[in-house]
Amino acid sequence: MLLATLMVTSLAIVSNPLGPWEVVRGLLAHDDSAEAIIVWQLGSPHAIGWGPVLVLLVLLVLALGRQGELRALDLGEEVAAGVGVDLRLTRIRAMAAGVVLAAVWVATAGPIGFVALAAPQIARRLARAPGTGILPAAAMGALVRVVSELLGQRLLSPFQIPVGLITSAVGGVYLAWMVLRRS
Repeated sequence: MLLATLMVTSLAIVSNPLGPWEVVRGLLAHDDSAEAIIVWQLGSPHAIGWGPVLVLLVLLVLALGRQGELRALDLGEEVAAGVGVDLRLTRIRAMAAGVVLAAVWVATAGPIGFVALAAPQIARRLARAPGTGILPAAAMGALVRVVSELLGQRLLSPFQIPVGLITSAVGGVYLAWMVLRRS
């Protein structure tokens, strides 16, 4: 029930012309789960049960089954087509897998920003490979999230900072660095 409430609330927040905090303030007056909504909005995986984790694991295993096609695309369109990869279908599958994995995670834990931007780039630099596989990018994303969670718990102890705020702050600096480096 809480997941459905969070999903509907996220749609209301996005479409509200008065801003997200007006929606949350209204929910505080009428709903017992408003605190959970605020925690979700700031991005915190603390309330996750095993159900969403199992769904994410199944989706990740399905995505890993197609990693060979993505590796072939890293070599170029001509090479991928030459080894029998259907370019159009592979791109559609990859985009669908990314969207579904991101949607399930955000619906479960809230928006934890910049992990998907930074993790594959960092994994590619560390691996010094032309393309980044799903596993190195996922491992780096997990590491970024765990380090951010640790910082959020210990930085201003005994107060805890939601992991979404930490990743957004670090990600904003990382994005600015990437933009300035390219200029």
